[in-house]
Amino acid sequence: MLRAVFPRLNAWLNALPDPRLQRMCLYRAAHLWWQIIATYLSRKGSRNGFDEQRQSGAAAWNLGLLCGQTAEDPRFDGQPTVTCSDNAAHHASRVDPEAVAQIPVLMFHDLLERRTFDDARLLGRWYRIVLDGSVKGKCRGGFAEGGKSSTNGARYRYVLQSSVVGPQDTLFPLMHDPSSTV
Repeated sequence: MLRAVFPRLNAWLNALPDPRLQRMCLYRAAHLWWQIIATYLSRKGSRNGFDEQRQSGAAAWNLGLLCGQTAEDPRFDGQPTVTCSDNAAHHASRVDPEAVAQIPVLMFHDLLERRTFDDARLLGRWYRIVLDGSVKGKCRGGFAEGGKSSTNGARYRYVLQSSVVGPQDTLFPLMHDPSSTV
């Protein structure tokens, strides 16, 4: 399904800046990024929770199919493996977050090129964008003069989310800003 919807995704992941010495690497960049995504999606509660089961069952074979690095890759000697989360996290920490943030933009641009949102346009012309400000947390404003607590000093932190309305009124999250304070 992923190859049908985003056939260039692995190429984009492999094209991210990679500070590793490639001749010494067992895993392609896409494998490391898919390991991070799989850790998040597995909802094991921690990286260790994912690591405990990363080599069990068909996980290594499935991740290999997903990232395009199958058992036929000469680096695997016929038996694919999944990297540990420490390796993936170390790799991600060395890549500029701005470059990684471009992946969803490329995905969205790909959907626009395929005219995915055309049926959802307003009056057949404009894309519909929904902006949502949700409370992320409530903070106290500190103390007023004289060391007394301020009665109306509460401050709220919002997450601003923009989503594009798609076919059948589905929402496609595009960008968010977690730093807004009011």
